[in-house]
Amino acid sequence: MKKLVSAVLGMLVLGFTSVVHADFVGNKDSKFFFPDNCSYVKLIKKGNQVSFKTAADAIAAGYKASSKCKSDAITAPAFVGNKSSKLFFPADCSFVKLIKDDNKVTFNSTADAIAAGYKASSKCTK
Repeated sequence: MKKLVSAVLGMLVLGFTSVVHADFVGNKDSKFFFPDNCSYVKLIKKGNQVSFKTAADAIAAGYKASSKCKSDAITAPAFVGNKSSKLFFPADCSFVKLIKDDNKVTFNSTADAIAAGYKASSKCTK
């Protein structure tokens, strides 16, 4: 019976950790994010940690990639769209800072943004 209970608890714990797993961890205070396997993540207080599935999600939320523990998966999106206005901007455009985090969506190319129904903004054109 003990083995059965241990097995069930083990499966529950493994299942739960896979649900909450994040590939990147951000520091709310510094606004930097790290790969989840970076040793610096241990130094971030639990209350200051925020989880991201992708680097693009972290960038869209206003976080910057840390120079510590760089990951090949950290690539900045080329464009950021506004879900409300359906306009997209180059990621380095100053207007991106004005978009609420909940309204941000990222794209790797203009073709991706256009295919998603977004139009290029006349601000910060490239």
